[in-house]
Amino acid sequence: MKRLFLATCGLAALMTMATANPVWAVDVGVTWQGDSGMTNRVVAGFKERMAEVAPDVDLDIRGPLDDKAALRAAVDDFEANKDAMVVLRSNGSLLLTERPPGIPTLIGGGNHPPSLGVIQNMDAPEGNITGVTYFIPHDVPLQSYVTILPEATSMLLVVQEGHPGGLVDQAGTMEACDTLGLTCDVAFATSVETLRETISSKAEDYSAIVLGNTQLTMDEGAAAVDAAGDTPVFAYTGRPVEEGVLAGFVADDHKLGRMLADRLVQVVIDKTPIADIPVGTDDNPILYLNMTTAQRLGVEVPFQMLSTATVIE
Repeated sequence: MKRLFLATCGLAALMTMATANPVWAVDVGVTWQGDSGMTNRVVAGFKERMAEVAPDVDLDIRGPLDDKAALRAAVDDFEANKDAMVVLRSNGSLLLTERPPGIPTLIGGGNHPPSLGVIQNMDAPEGNITGVTYFIPHDVPLQSYVTILPEATSMLLVVQEGHPGGLVDQAGTMEACDTLGLTCDVAFATSVETLRETISSKAEDYSAIVLGNTQLTMDEGAAAVDAAGDTPVFAYTGRPVEEGVLAGFVADDHKLGRMLADRLVQVVIDKTPIADIPVGTDDNPILYLNMTTAQRLGVEVPFQMLSTATVIE
């Protein structure tokens, strides 16, 4: 009887421990360098979904960090003390190309992984890295912009010099322009002043201006529109549309954050091999249209685009 009592007590204690500490509980570090509204939206979606599907996963969130040195220190610490980590933004992906991670790692809130050099095969990620990306093939927005401006023959892409997304946009835009039969060039800006100067001096030479997915061009949509005058301005992001840019195409950052959480659960709880978890993208990106700008420029947007777009008056 005494042995039965002890065995029963022992089983009860084990069940209590299992309830208090799920066998799949893990520690995950999350970090990124630099403040970014896009990253904030990804993190919000990520935390929301994690609370739904894996509330007992311990998330050690460190961001935004001030510089690359702080980011590297966080990644080093996570690698030594966590079961997995999430490293956000394009600059985070670039860091991972310099020091490949030794634990399962997910990326998000960044541009095209192969172009950044962090993952070569998005369908079957190699190494310890998978995740999500806001990347949209450049022919998708450009085709929409040509639909809005059917007489367009040329476009000038403007990106921030030194931003990792600039080179991604340059390569993708040039390839898409060749496919669509457009004559396209790229210009680099280092400040709002050079952005204004570049656009104002070249706007009349092109059918449209396209603002790349870089911090400067995302922040200075109003300045770009002012400098362009009557030349339409498009963007590879959504925020500049609120400042007068005619149209922008953007992935749903909140959705991508939720997708990132699902992939983390696959890695650390389901133990799915990373090579079997493709990098996620938004298959239904959002088209933003500024109808006040369309009316000012005398642009007639096709009805079928209006019916599915997010319209800003």
